[in-house]
Amino acid sequence: MGVEHLIQNLRDKDPSIRRKAAAALGNIKDERSVTSLIRMLKDENRHVCRTASGSLGQIGGPQAVIPLSEALNDKDWFVRWNAALSLVQIGDIRALVPLTMALRDQNRYVRRNAVEALGSLRDKEALQPLIQSLEDKDIDV
Repeated sequence: MGVEHLIQNLRDKDPSIRRKAAAALGNIKDERSVTSLIRMLKDENRHVCRTASGSLGQIGGPQAVIPLSEALNDKDWFVRWNAALSLVQIGDIRALVPLTMALRDQNRYVRRNAVEALGSLRDKEALQPLIQSLEDKDIDV
């Protein structure tokens, strides 16, 4: 099954097909699918959104940083968790402020991934938020 066919499957009515296509595209790591996967971050099905956010991290690329940063505000904690994890994999400085905000997320796993992502940026601006995150007893870094 080719990349173009998988991208087409992202438009299928069946969320299971959309989710499987998003997962396959992440495994293939073809940059042609990034724009379509970004659209899937707003899919009506939470499982599709979760998978798309993870696949974007597998593929990487600068155009995924802003949409993934916005996904840190998603109502679904698993989407936020995956978005933070994906931002770890991408390591782009543009995610500094959204990741700093994610340190206050209600979900400890999201906060943990935000700490990891901030550390991966290797930027002095991330140092103070990282030091403050040491007080968070719910995350094990």
